[in-house]
Amino acid sequence: TVGYQNLAADQVVIGMEQYVTQSGKQRAILRGDTAYVFEDSAKAHVKKVNLTLYNEAGAESAQLTSREGDFSNATQAMVARGNVVLVTRGADPRTNESVGLHYDPNTKRIWSTRPTVMRSASGILRGTGFESDDQFQNVRVSNATSEGGGMRIQF
Repeated sequence: TVGYQNLAADQVVIGMEQYVTQSGKQRAILRGDTAYVFEDSAKAHVKKVNLTLYNEAGAESAQLTSREGDFSNATQAMVARGNVVLVTRGADPRTNESVGLHYDPNTKRIWSTRPTVMRSASGILRGTGFESDDQFQNVRVSNATSEGGGMRIQF
């Protein structure tokens, strides 16, 4: 195995936890098994990502897991990669699966430009990508096809 002194990262954090806030409100908590922090780019490469998103009222609105991801300390934006699963909460819970997903708390957007599968109680929706606000009220799926009756998405 490679010793820590041979890694290109400036810091290695085991059991990483980062709180994402906006205007004094908690927007997300990012947890990772290991984070490799690079001070020159203000980015962290995180392994075994677990991201919890919160709505304006402070209630949990979604949970994301992925194999890895990159987190920007400067913007608090994140890119998740590898077996990305996003489970939304609320009146119409959905499970979104993709190989890559972006989250930007500054623009309040979540999106993927990769093939995506959305599952809900009303069916399965597949597309070449999607874009949503961070509260999952406005969702747009690119090149959508549905299975099992169709999915109802509020626009």
